[in-house]
Amino acid sequence: MMLRKKDIWTEYLKISESGRMDNQFERVINVLGEENLRKLQNAHVAVFGLGGVGSFSVEALARSGVGKLTLVDRDKIEPSNLNRQIEAVIDTVGTDKTEAFEQRLLSICPDIKLIKKKVSVDESSVESCFEERVDYVIDAIDSTDGKLAIWKYCQENGIPFVACLGAARRLDPEQLTVTTLNKTEKDPLARKLRYLARQKGMDLKIKVVCSKEDPLPMNDSGVLGSMIFVPATAGLICRKECIKELLDIGK
Repeated sequence: MMLRKKDIWTEYLKISESGRMDNQFERVINVLGEENLRKLQNAHVAVFGLGGVGSFSVEALARSGVGKLTLVDRDKIEPSNLNRQIEAVIDTVGTDKTEAFEQRLLSICPDIKLIKKKVSVDESSVESCFEERVDYVIDAIDSTDGKLAIWKYCQENGIPFVACLGAARRLDPEQLTVTTLNKTEKDPLARKLRYLARQKGMDLKIKVVCSKEDPLPMNDSGVLGSMIFVPATAGLICRKECIKELLDIGK
């Protein structure tokens, strides 16, 4: 069963009083150093979409020490999410994804600051998702209108971001790559977004995570198939790009 917020805090205090919480980020410090950990703890990242891609980005950011997250998703957890979304367990089916993630993240990092936005993202609503200064954005939503709204807002406001393109109907996570929207191949979503972004006069040198793998054919149901290892890897790559830019490392 999921721990309630009060129970989480009680358990945290017990561990903290024993001194064992002091080394929660010891392994992070051993890789990045204390100064970079402090930078992450002072950073604010917004993640749009808590599905197969975004859910892994969110948890990886929290476990890496990022101190504040804005979580944007309008949906509730469905049984069909259990195969690939990290916040989806039997206990959370029917729960808002943002609420389920709040419980999950507080059980990992009780000091983390969270802003939850249950909203359908488009040009009319995107600004409301940025109620505080944001240092980086991960776009992991499916809607083309939503993606374009996020990209346009970020470009106009000088917010660095990375966008994930199609991760469904693929089987090989090793074919995921980081490139820019104007250089993508074999991605029907990228082709459509490129056209629409060009119509809006946007800069097409948008950092994206995409697959070089040919997508599998659609089945008769019309529902996009997805195996956990491709979207999960895409989400972790998005997190990697975010951390690199926040800390200005690995370029």
